[in-house]
Amino acid sequence: MKRFGITKADIILFVCIVLLGIASLFMLIKTPDSGSRVVITSDGKVVYDELLSSDTCLDIESKNGFNKVLVEGRRVCVTEADCSGKVCVSSGWISKEGQIIVCAPHNLVVSIEGENKTGGEHDAISY
Repeated sequence: MKRFGITKADIILFVCIVLLGIASLFMLIKTPDSGSRVVITSDGKVVYDELLSSDTCLDIESKNGFNKVLVEGRRVCVTEADCSGKVCVSSGWISKEGQIIVCAPHNLVVSIEGENKTGGEHDAISY
């Protein structure tokens, strides 16, 4: 009759699986770095370009309408707008580099940009 038990190979296999699981967990948890600047353009012109850490409330009026943008606690959102769909208001908070909020009726774009600009280089997403 065969005896079933834990062998050295079982322990080594278990340790390897645990280490692989921990390593993959760190890769999943790693999120993109928080952006460092808020850039707001209205009708194609930059109307605000400041550090994300500077809390402020902006009333942005253009020929197309009105938006209220709140920068608070290293995140940004559009809190009010007089456009019909209010998609920009329902977009919620953004805080990570590359995230944007767009109000198409008012030609308003709120984006988070990082410190390191690529200088025109292409990355995998560009293609």
